[in-house]
Amino acid sequence: MSINKNTEFSFLESLRNDFRLDLIGDDCAVLPRSEDTDLLATTDTLVEGIDFRLEWAVPELLGKKALAVSVSDVYAMGGSPEYALSVISVSKNLWKDDFASRLMTGMIEYAKSVGVQIAGGDISETRSDASVTVTVLGSAPRQLAVPRSGALEGDHIYVNGTLGGAGAGLKLLESGARIDNSDPGIRNLIQKQLAPEPSPLAINRHLVDAMIDISDGLVADLDHICTASGVGAELFAEMIPIEPDIERTGFDRGKALEFALRGGEDFRLLLTSPSDDLENIPGSELKRIGRILSKSEKLSIVEEGVRSSLNRKGFEHFS
Repeated sequence: MSINKNTEFSFLESLRNDFRLDLIGDDCAVLPRSEDTDLLATTDTLVEGIDFRLEWAVPELLGKKALAVSVSDVYAMGGSPEYALSVISVSKNLWKDDFASRLMTGMIEYAKSVGVQIAGGDISETRSDASVTVTVLGSAPRQLAVPRSGALEGDHIYVNGTLGGAGAGLKLLESGARIDNSDPGIRNLIQKQLAPEPSPLAINRHLVDAMIDISDGLVADLDHICTASGVGAELFAEMIPIEPDIERTGFDRGKALEFALRGGEDFRLLLTSPSDDLENIPGSELKRIGRILSKSEKLSIVEEGVRSSLNRKGFEHFS
């Protein structure tokens, strides 16, 4: 049997279909746990040179981010994170520099802040790049975890926070800026890249048909929902909540929108709902940004009254 290796996502889809791995396909695997709850399980790896660079990494913030990206996956299923396992691989030089202990300090402090217990893991030496892998276990009410595949034609599309900050922060880091910059706006954007803070679902999950977290980019992750649900979608450019500091720090409106659409790593929740009134729920921070269309419609965006198609283009490993 030949596995499709064209892209990260085609590889995973091939594994799922060819080997009937039905638990693959959402942000977490959903496993039976008890009469009242399901177990949620997810894992993520951050690799030096791909997901972070040592020259700008603050070990404590890297530890926080390594856990946050998996916590975000649990939130994306409407669940609550509970336990975490971590695997750290570092070189001898990094070990001597106390990199690993500083990283774990950041991870443990963040774990306490979100109610997660570090339950174990492993540490090993590597001869090349450093990496950190975190597995998070959580729970959701029985049969109420929110999948990607439930979006329905006519649903409204929402996001629970501003977008583009992490993408802009990455661009600033690549340009030589660092988190100790004197400009508070620049510091804020870099912080969003180095230490994201995902937020849990703050509304009744019965109001949500489909959900995912924004890790690969708004367009790419909305495409994941559309593909899994067999629907189309359109976004309204003027309604997308763009992080204000992007334009304040010198990027123009067009670049700010591009960061919001494709920057990735904002780790906000992207969800669909039949309700058009979720913005008025106190504490939800939800903003309506589009609507779900029929399967025959392509992914598109409406800007100043003009509708144009969107290609999927977001972050993909091996692309």
